Amino acid sequence: MRYFAEFLPRLRDSGSDFRLFYEIKSNLKRGQVRALREAGVVEVQPGLESLSTPILRLMRKGVTALQNIRLLKWCAEYGIRAYWNVIYGFPGEPPEEYERMAEVMRSLTHLEPPSLIRLGLERFSPYHQRPRDFNLEVVGPRKHYRFAYPCDEATLSDLAYSFEYRYTDDREPETYTATVRRAVEEWQTSHSSGRSSLEYRRGPDFLVIHERRAGLKQYDYRLGETEARIYLACDAGATPAAVREVLKDRGDEVETEEIESFLRELAEARLVYEEDGRYLSLALPANRYAKASDA
Repeated sequence: MRYFAEFLPRLRDSGSDFRLFYEIKSNLKRGQVRALREAGVVEVQPGLESLSTPILRLMRKGVTALQNIRLLKWCAEYGIRAYWNVIYGFPGEPPEEYERMAEVMRSLTHLEPPSLIRLGLERFSPYHQRPRDFNLEVVGPRKHYRFAYPCDEATLSDLAYSFEYRYTDDREPETYTATVRRAVEEWQTSHSSGRSSLEYRRGPDFLVIHERRAGLKQYDYRLGETEARIYLACDAGATPAAVREVLKDRGDEVETEEIESFLRELAEARLVYEEDGRYLSLALPANRYAKASDA
């Protein structure tokens, strides 16, 4: 994390024109994402892995779906391509979360899409060392090892790093992830064609959001000044009470209940993402990289 204060500014000011790739975590702040871009980082692989907070907790990722979506938004705003995966098949994962995740994805087609990858079982992982604790059975080394090592099965098992496995609780991930698989494929198609966008333009007393996401009805939303301030206050995710304090500091007195009602309307229109009472704005500024806020 010291790189954000020490190394990246030096790289930014070095006069070099590097194009860099980094593997990063997803719990970054806006200013940190901007620092990456200014230093020449144009591609990242963030450890997102899911858009479901319950599944992320199961993975012990230490982040929420809102944080993951927020990072995707900021990467898109600063022109950083994010390579990421949705990993499925974790022992104990709630199958219904994939239906909910597919619905969330319909709101995110203006951002970078993921690849869908099944959980891999690797040596030294808890799944390999204690498979019974997770309702797993290690079947044996993955098949490709047999082409590299002409030896008996016991020796091969000692050499291998990745293993085939099966579930002992009769779960069928390929079945309950079918909806999210279709959603990912549609997301990838719309993104590659460049026909999905959600942008806003800020005027002196208004904000216009241009809805052009694939699969949703095209529409232009015009927000007044107070509504615009509410929307922009949700850039990093905020509760209605926190938004009220932001407005109050600017001399705009609005009741928390009124703010919450408006944010619920925005959530129904898929203009914000809501999780546990926090609302995250989803639209990107039409004029990219113009913002300087470290929200």
